[in-house]
Amino acid sequence: MANMNKRFHILFFRNAQMYLLATDIICLITFLLIPFSYGQSRLISTFHSKTPISNVEIANNTIYIGAENFLYSLNAENLTLIQSVTTGPVLDSHLCNSELSSCIGSRARLSIVETNNYNKILHRLPGSLLTCGSVRQGVCELRSLDNISRVIKNSTVAVAANSQNASTISLIDNKNEKLYVAATYSYDSPYREGFPAITTRLLYNFLPINAGSLDGEAAVHIRAEYRSRFRVNYIHAFRDEHYVYWATVQNKYVVSTAYSKKVTKLIRVCQDDDK
Repeated sequence: MANMNKRFHILFFRNAQMYLLATDIICLITFLLIPFSYGQSRLISTFHSKTPISNVEIANNTIYIGAENFLYSLNAENLTLIQSVTTGPVLDSHLCNSELSSCIGSRARLSIVETNNYNKILHRLPGSLLTCGSVRQGVCELRSLDNISRVIKNSTVAVAANSQNASTISLIDNKNEKLYVAATYSYDSPYREGFPAITTRLLYNFLPINAGSLDGEAAVHIRAEYRSRFRVNYIHAFRDEHYVYWATVQNKYVVSTAYSKKVTKLIRVCQDDDK
C-alpha cells in the first residue's frame, strides 16, 4: 500500500526495460518508459482520477486505487481502466453508528446527510481487496479482486479515521493475519471515545487482538483529557526485524494549541504484542 498524499514513484522491471509509475499531481498517474541506455523517456499512458487519490495497491498486473468517492482497478501494463466503482457520497453522520441504526443526541438524526467517502485503507489480501473509508465510522469491506463492485464481506467494527483530515496509516501481515493501524483521533464523534490511536487487529474480523480481555488488548490509547488537543498525524509505517514503526508529526508538548510547535517522532511497537 502506498499513501498518495505526496508524490509517488514505483519502478517496474519487465522485458529488460524499466517502467516508472508516478503521480505528478494528486489526481494523475503517469506511465513512462525509460530505456536502460538513459535515452530520452517517452510517455506511454496516463490515468486521471475524478477525485484526489489516497492509496494505491499493485498486485498481479493490476493497480487498485482508492480515491475520494471512488475505487478503481487498472491494467498495470498500460493504465487501461478495468473498473470504476462509486463509494460515495453516502448518507452518514458522526453522531450515529456505522449502520445509522443508533444516534446520540436529540437532534442527531438531522445530522445524517450525504457525505464524501475518503479512502483510508487499501490492501490486497489473498483472494480479496480490503478497503476502509472515512464514512460509517471508518468500517471496512472485503471486495472481490476480479470485480471490485462486489462486496464479499461488510464489517461494523471501526478501523480507520472517520474524517477527511484525520490520518490513517496501515500495514498488513498476511502470514499471521494481522492488520496494524494507526489513526488520528476524531474528537467530533461520541462513537470515537474508546477508539485506539495504534492497534494490532485480527485481519478478517478487524477487532483488536485480545479485545475485551481484562489483561488488556493490543492497542495504544491517548488519555481522554488530551485527545482533542494532542493531535498526532501519522505519515508512514514500516517494519524492521520484530517491530512496526510509525513516523508521526505531532505537538511537542501534551498540553498544546493548534499553533504549538510540532516535532517528528517514530513510534515503535512489537509485531507480536498482544496487549
